Amino acid sequence: MIKRIFIFICQFILSFTSFAQSVVKGHIIDKSNKETLPGVVVILADKNTVTDVNGNFLLQIPDGKHALKASLIGYSNFSKTIDIKANDTLTLAIPLDLSNKALDEVVVSAGKYEQKLSEVTVSMEVIKADLLQNKAIAQLDQIMGQVPGVYITDQQVSIRGGSGFTYGAGSRVMMLVDGMPMISADAGDIKFNYVPIENMAQMEVIKGASSVLYGSSALNGVINMRTKFPKDVPETEVITYTGIYGNADRASLNWWKQQKKSNPMFESWHLQPKVMNTDF
Repeated sequence: MIKRIFIFICQFILSFTSFAQSVVKGHIIDKSNKETLPGVVVILADKNTVTDVNGNFLLQIPDGKHALKASLIGYSNFSKTIDIKANDTLTLAIPLDLSNKALDEVVVSAGKYEQKLSEVTVSMEVIKADLLQNKAIAQLDQIMGQVPGVYITDQQVSIRGGSGFTYGAGSRVMMLVDGMPMISADAGDIKFNYVPIENMAQMEVIKGASSVLYGSSALNGVINMRTKFPKDVPETEVITYTGIYGNADRASLNWWKQQKKSNPMFESWHLQPKVMNTDF
């Protein structure tokens, strides 16, 4: 009987001790763009945890004053002293600052890992998505002429005079989307109408042989289109453009003048939904 009473008292003390634990929870975001930051290491009262995919964390600690620290590679360390009472719940919103700002374009195609464009040893060009929108580009091959040394012949890419397509062997320039080949299985050529340019972040063009990394189809170069990263809040863009046709050199082709009308105009628009973050 005494033994049972002793066990009951111990269980009561342990349950009271666990019940007396205070709770600190919070949400960590990027200060510049307000995006959630997963994988942030949070240390508090000799306990540590890592934020989940939504940037949330939770720790049970004893009451009193404690130093809270949060750290993530690429961001400045965050430190704050908190004072929490017994059986209390404290909710924090923590913004992290970038520790350094990249002054150069970051590419991945040259070595399959992130590096600054100025550190790449091969000849590479980068095209941003804004250029496609400014020129009302509907298909990726229409913008390739903006890259020095790159030419399009019959929808096949030629880099620095190299053979763009060889019958029986296929394309000599590798087309990639986030590192995945986009070469057709039947003819081994590039189908530009398959490339989802509406979700393009940037296009990286390697002008030179890269067959060691990407295989024989990259004998003359590589075109790697990188897509945008998912964000917390979904977005939808409406892209519109309009223009006016000029006068042709031959007067007989200017049919609108014969009808005493003004120069014809053209216009177009389309919705461009952007990707959003989802819980995995």
